[in-house]
Order: sequence, then C-alpha cells, then structure tokens
Amino acid sequence: MRQPRSTAIAVVAGLLAVALASAVHGQHYDAFYVLPGETGQTGAEVGLVNADVGSLGDATSLPMVGKYSISDDLEVGLRLDVGTLTAGAGSLSRVQAGAKLGLAPATALTAAALAPVGDADDAGLSVGIMHTVEVRAVPVNNWVQVGLLDGYTGGAGVSLSLLVEPAVEFGDRVTTYLDLAASTNTDGLSDHLAVNLSPNADYMFSERLAVNAGLSLGLAGDMKQGDLGITAIGLISF
Repeated sequence: MRQPRSTAIAVVAGLLAVALASAVHGQHYDAFYVLPGETGQTGAEVGLVNADVGSLGDATSLPMVGKYSISDDLEVGLRLDVGTLTAGAGSLSRVQAGAKLGLAPATALTAAALAPVGDADDAGLSVGIMHTVEVRAVPVNNWVQVGLLDGYTGGAGVSLSLLVEPAVEFGDRVTTYLDLAASTNTDGLSDHLAVNLSPNADYMFSERLAVNAGLSLGLAGDMKQGDLGITAIGLISF
C-alpha cells in the first residue's frame, strides 16, 4: 500500500469527473495520492477513468502520466488525458504538469498547471497539501487543493477540493481504499458542491508493477457524479 517515502508502487483510482476540472484529482498531474518517492525513481501510469458505466465509449478518459523523483523530497510529473472515448473531446483533451515537495515523512505540498491546449481554453493553477494520519492504526490520506485561474475554476471564484482516503491492507498484495472526495467553488458553495465516493483496491504483481480497479458514484450535491463509474489504472516504476 502507499506509505510515506515507500519504494513500493502505490496505486489508487482517482475520483476523476471526466468533464469537471473541480474534481480533486482533476487539479493535479497525479491521479493518485502518493507522496514523493526516492531519488531517481521513475513511474508511468496508464488506464481509464469512466464516469458512466453505461456509456464506456462516450464518458471515458484515458490518462497517461509520467513522473520522476529529482530528490527524496521533490517529484515532477506530466499528465496527458486522451479524449478519444469522451463525447465532444479531442484526441488530446488536457495537458497538466506539476510537482510535489515533501515537508515531512507524511506531508507534502503539491502544485500543478493546466496548459491552455486541447479542450482546455484557459490555463489553470492549483496548490495543495497532502498529509497522512493514523486513526486507530488505519492510515488515512488527506489532500486539500485550491484551484486558481479560469482553467480550474470555470471562470469564477476559487475551486476548493478535499480527498479523505482510509486504506486497509490484506496480506502483501492487496490494499483496499474508500475514497471520499468533495469539491466546490467559492462563487456558490452549494451550487457547485460535489461529494463522490470511490471504493477501490490495489493488486501488487511485484514491487514494480501494480493495478488498481474500482467504482465511483455520486453521494451529494448538485455537481455530484450522476452515474456509476469505473476505473482501471496500472502503474510501473523503474
């Protein structure tokens, strides 16, 4: 499972609303809650994120991520979202780049920029903080982000998002997660509120190869995910 400064692969399905830049992981290059790795560690992530299981050919994003740890405390990354299976989206839907800066073994600052290319007409900027705590011996990952500029805000206010993610291990290969993600905008907190839930699990094939699969569904708010979604993302590190 994901641990601060762990050298093992850590994969978790992101709560990525395909068309909503205000979603928690939609404001960063990394779809996963993972703190910076060891110096020289390189990772690649490929998968699919679907917001409506009944429309796999029209509501599915294909994220591709590459990231590199410059030091034990600094990671940089680049993310491309392919919109081939998203209705109305171009082949290259979104491009994001960013970094994570470790402050302590369980804490990191995050930052990302959305480029005004593809389906993004405007640039976006996000800043956030990651912090892992233990609650009755269960690790709980927390990620707060603030989205700025029109690309992440939709042209008004400031985008706010929160991820709370407890994790439970089963043996050496399986870790389960229950992601609770909330997002809104200061332009109208109730009008932009989305609360989504994503139960998911990692399966570790080896120290360098893992896959995550899960479901996502909307719980509350006018902007919650409207349909049952599925995710499947693989990661390799070297």
